[in-house]
Amino acid sequence: MTERADGAGVPAQSNDAVALAGIRRLLREPLLRLLAINWAIGAFVAGLVTSGLLLLDTSGLRTLVLNSDNPAIPVAVLFCGLLITLTSAAMGAAIMLLPAKDDGKRRGRRAGAGVPVPVPAIVPARNRH
Repeated sequence: MTERADGAGVPAQSNDAVALAGIRRLLREPLLRLLAINWAIGAFVAGLVTSGLLLLDTSGLRTLVLNSDNPAIPVAVLFCGLLITLTSAAMGAAIMLLPAKDDGKRRGRRAGAGVPVPVPAIVPARNRH
């Protein structure tokens, strides 16, 4: 047990314990959990696509990378581009596929709000000559 500045004996929590408690609290939020799971799915697919492009030597990509002075840089750039694209797509699809809450309130245009009435638009005729 450690002493606080005001003299009260309070057990000190390590920064790791505080950080883990914060992460646990965040993972209890359903929306953040949904996003984290779909981010992980997108990251896994990005890894698969990157390795597939390199293993299959698509358009000579593996040959270009291996002939580079530092092959880690082009692989990292390719992976990061795919990571951003595919994680965003996975998270966006997850959000768009969420069921809509039916709270009884009608949104959008009201059906049967009225009967359309034609209104004449009078435009003066111009001389064509």
